[in-house]
Amino acid sequence: MMTSDNKASNIEFRYGLLESQLSEVAELFDQGFSAKFKFAIRNRELRINFWRGVLNTEQILGAYVNENLAGIALLTFENKSGFLPSARKTLFKVLGLRKGLRAALYFVLFSKLDFKAKNPSAYIEAICVSKDFQGKGIGSS
Repeated sequence: MMTSDNKASNIEFRYGLLESQLSEVAELFDQGFSAKFKFAIRNRELRINFWRGVLNTEQILGAYVNENLAGIALLTFENKSGFLPSARKTLFKVLGLRKGLRAALYFVLFSKLDFKAKNPSAYIEAICVSKDFQGKGIGSS
């Protein structure tokens, strides 16, 4: 339900996602971060395939409005990233050696800019809100 000021009034948050939601989450993640990562992985289909293989569904907080996935937050806890430990292998599997090395360089550069959580703490590594729900208070909530 949306209120008259166009803000979501009934956002439900669920921690962890089902494997069946992974394609939808990968699409949403790419929607939110394609501008940042399109230089690392230029082909959209390959990028989405990569996201499907590296996002840790156990560390995603989903925001739902009327059972529709409206946004996600990828969480990092202490020394456990929101990305699966196999992300590097998946990168080379998806892209091959040459393109994988090029993409790895971009990812290394971006990771140097990331905040590192100190024990015991957690932080939001990434947050994406579906275009259909942007401007309705999902990200702020």
